[in-house]
Amino acid sequence: MRILLVTLLYGPDVSANAYAMTSLVEGLLALGHKVTVLAGMPHYGADAIYEGFRGRLMATERRGRLCVRRLWVYVPRRRDSRIGKIASWLGFNLLVTLVVPFLRRHDVALTLPPPYTLGVTQRIVSLLRGVPYVYNVQDVYPDIGVQQGLMKEGALFWVLRRVEDWIYRGAAHITVIAESFRSNLVAKGVRPDKITVIPNSFDADLVKPEPRLNEFAKEFDLEDYSVVMYAGNVGDSLGITTLIDAARNLRVHPNVVLVVVGRGTALSKLEDLVEAAGVGNVRFLPFQRRDRLSQMYASSDVQLLVQRRGLSSGSAPTKLLSIMCAGRPVVASVDLNSEIAETVRKSGSGVVVPPEDGRALAEAVIRLLEDGEAARRHGTQGREYVLGNHTREIVAERYASVLQAVVERGRG
Repeated sequence: MRILLVTLLYGPDVSANAYAMTSLVEGLLALGHKVTVLAGMPHYGADAIYEGFRGRLMATERRGRLCVRRLWVYVPRRRDSRIGKIASWLGFNLLVTLVVPFLRRHDVALTLPPPYTLGVTQRIVSLLRGVPYVYNVQDVYPDIGVQQGLMKEGALFWVLRRVEDWIYRGAAHITVIAESFRSNLVAKGVRPDKITVIPNSFDADLVKPEPRLNEFAKEFDLEDYSVVMYAGNVGDSLGITTLIDAARNLRVHPNVVLVVVGRGTALSKLEDLVEAAGVGNVRFLPFQRRDRLSQMYASSDVQLLVQRRGLSSGSAPTKLLSIMCAGRPVVASVDLNSEIAETVRKSGSGVVVPPEDGRALAEAVIRLLEDGEAARRHGTQGREYVLGNHTREIVAERYASVLQAVVERGRG
């Protein structure tokens, strides 16, 4: 097959979506397919397009059966600027709309948000050129905007819901990364047989179990502490007050330190609240490169996954996969009926506690720190679960099956 993948984020971007899509493309190439990726210039988490990609409207990279075409992306100076983010998304969407019609004709396209309006572009191009598209739902838009407090269920939400329905109707098939997403779409009137659940893949070679005492732990003086770590995006969905409450409850254990590694729109707010609360057992470390992820995770004893109440029900366990790959136990403070909670329970990778309950979070952490055998068991089971369900080969074959079925149905 000749496959076109349209995505804003793609390696060397360092987001979970970029990891997942890069891994998927490598898997499709290994199966013998030709892939063209239309993506934005790498920029995630930075104040500008990455060094080496700046100053160009478009860049093309070729490697065997892979062609990556990158488009310029507007990167707002303030990462917490909603208007800037929207402008960035719409600008990329506009460039995609201008470029896609001039690309070589493909057998099928795979499109994923953000921006979710890429689905509009893809449907229009599909109508003009007769190329079917599969729409991949990584986040349920516009629902997630309401959940994160970015909009209310008013006129704008109504309009965006109509756009969402139009995108779904035009798609030859829809893939979602979580069962809860499938239920959401079915409730909106999408035919169940038009939806396939395919979880994201994760490169088990990117993050591996390593010794607890390593160069990362030494560099940041973590060797003599019991380390509880939150690593990743510090954004609107993070339960900031939950982390602070947990830190307060952990102060009675002087050898325990809570380490936050990451960046995001809410990082400065978290730092200010920690300082105001006077909790001295919290440390902030800079965002880490991909080649340091294994040591970063390995330098912790327990990993945290924290979200505000009502948000994890619309989230998939993508971030959880990296923790599980590292072989570290996780304490997940999330909605108890969410996909994340179900994955933690099913995999045996850790413990689930109610969201926004800092005391319960701290108590679960202490239990794992005191029961080293249970912690090791959770870590081992987590990595085994990823290797059995989320490898590049497994996920690529499932996507290839869906895409091939769409192509054959179109030819018929």
